[in-house]
Amino acid sequence: MRIKTDYIGDYQGSLPAQCGICLEEEPSKDLLLQTICCSNVAKKIIPRIYHRVCLKEWASKQSSNLFPCIYRCGKSISKSELFSRIDRTKQLLFSPLAKKLFKQTTTTSITLILGLLPAAILIKDKDLSDFENNTKVVGLASILGLGLSMMTCRLLYKMEKVPLKINEYSLLSAIASIPPTLIYYTSMKVIGLIGRYKLMNMV
Repeated sequence: MRIKTDYIGDYQGSLPAQCGICLEEEPSKDLLLQTICCSNVAKKIIPRIYHRVCLKEWASKQSSNLFPCIYRCGKSISKSELFSRIDRTKQLLFSPLAKKLFKQTTTTSITLILGLLPAAILIKDKDLSDFENNTKVVGLASILGLGLSMMTCRLLYKMEKVPLKINEYSLLSAIASIPPTLIYYTSMKVIGLIGRYKLMNMV
């Protein structure tokens, strides 16, 4: 579900106006935004003025889908008010959470495979067909890779306390599943080759 806050709008005041982040005077309204999340004791809204670029840079530093008001009014603003869907996707894929997810899934899959490779010595002739059937291997590797990715993403989500929407969780899990899927696929093919080599030596 899309988070809506409706705190950002085009600047409506006089010029030049001072950006609340870089503190520079700006003579062009096209480069300015204003937020309406702040209010005084009498509950009257106090517009805050920023350069679009400055506010986007501030918001990009926050790991969640919301970023806090610079003036610490206690309210949070949705990134969807600042960034397009493509921009938000890029931010998600290059976020600290995504980097940790890719690192963790790759490390875990390598560790698991190193533990399973010794099982290659137990492969029997009748088991070779499974490893030589490319469709089966791809299917199994994909299931293992996606399962590991989804589980890891869920654990990091809880540990980092970063709010993810369903579509963001799905996208991260799907992309992060690629490295472990390739690792699992390659490993299973290697196991198959080891088994075939053993079989040939037995003949």
